[in-house]
Amino acid sequence: MEVTLAEWEDCTDGISKLIEGHWRETDSYQDKIVLNPDWSAYKMLMDNDMWFPFILKESHEVVGYASFFVTPMLHFQDHKAADCDMLYIKPEYRTAKNSIQLLLFAEGFLKNYDVSFIQLTAKVKTALGSFLSMMKYNAEEIKYGKYIGE
Repeated sequence: MEVTLAEWEDCTDGISKLIEGHWRETDSYQDKIVLNPDWSAYKMLMDNDMWFPFILKESHEVVGYASFFVTPMLHFQDHKAADCDMLYIKPEYRTAKNSIQLLLFAEGFLKNYDVSFIQLTAKVKTALGSFLSMMKYNAEEIKYGKYIGE
């Protein structure tokens, strides 16, 4: 397995092929909110060093990803934060070794980019929370969601 910072082509050719399975597995409002990524916005953010997608590959196939939005912390202007946008590994590749490899690579890269705080959100219905605890992430807040559209 190889972990790298994704090139744009990895996003359009690799991540885009996995994202529907990710959505189907985890999204709570599939009957109300249709998956429709704004790839042009992702590209703009990537070009401006505000979105960092990392990919897990076997041979030339993308089998997982972790992407982060990086912004200055407005309350703490001496620090940058990375907020995980998406974290997914195909079920057949979802091992502790692959998950650790992906997250440690992302952490190392982001630390070298002067990020001092990383935040990830885990769906309650997945086992990700216990894995993140093992990786020394603290459960600091609970995020609630409610669909209010029509």
